[in-house]
Amino acid sequence: MLIRRFEQEDAKAVSELIRTTVRISNSKDYPPEVVEELINIETPEHVMERAYKLALSEGFTHIYISTGETGLYEKYGYTFWKTMPDIYGDESRVYRIEVSFHSLPGNCSSR
Repeated sequence: MLIRRFEQEDAKAVSELIRTTVRISNSKDYPPEVVEELINIETPEHVMERAYKLALSEGFTHIYISTGETGLYEKYGYTFWKTMPDIYGDESRVYRIEVSFHSLPGNCSSR
């Protein structure tokens, strides 16, 4: 089993996992409209917002993303930092974004 840090591209899968879990475990205890409201909240964007808030609360100043993509993460305010080997030894582009209240997804700011 490989245990690693959360990465932005994990947000969709984490969101789906949360939504599925809510659907399975909460449907016995809550009315359908409450379950649907919970499911609607747990979007990939909400997962990313929670990741930013956790980084802030833990005192981190930056979030880093290791990827082979070029041009994708710049759209979200990330800047290219450097190239370095990933966990498999392959070259990977590393992007970073400063973590502050203003960089939280959904806040009106210039990232």
